[in-house]
Amino acid sequence: AAGIFEEMSQPGDEDCRLGDCLALATNTWLSALLIWLLFRIGVMASIPAWESALLAGVCGLSTLIFPYSRDFFNQPLTAVCLLAAFYFLILQKNRQADSAGVERNNLQFGWASFAMGASILSRMDMMVLVPGFLLSASVLAWRTYPRGGINFWKSIAAVVIPISFCAGS
Repeated sequence: AAGIFEEMSQPGDEDCRLGDCLALATNTWLSALLIWLLFRIGVMASIPAWESALLAGVCGLSTLIFPYSRDFFNQPLTAVCLLAAFYFLILQKNRQADSAGVERNNLQFGWASFAMGASILSRMDMMVLVPGFLLSASVLAWRTYPRGGINFWKSIAAVVIPISFCAGS
């Protein structure tokens, strides 16, 4: 098995093609996405864009995001998925506040649930966070549809179905 890894081309080698280099840089792209999500959450929290960019940049350089961006670990994927789940719940909450009287949809709930499910697929120990996620999403669904009814249950289904599909895989 060691011979296989010795023969693999590395970025910078002459025989390393563009696709190989991009595939080997997957964690770099995921880390960049993580920093972008941190920036977007900062802006959504009413932090000025330049301060949010500064905070995201400092976070990227001073935490384990930077070293993990160059290694073949699954932590960047897990971090992106967890932060994306949080991001989509915030988007759903903001959608709720912005759309008084307008029919709301549950797309953000579905994306948040899919992101949480993807974090479970990347690291099984993320299953510990599912009860808190489900509680948070349920409270948000109840605040979105305080009288319950079919729309509330559609929200719950949008949360439960994607995460169940990912956790069952």
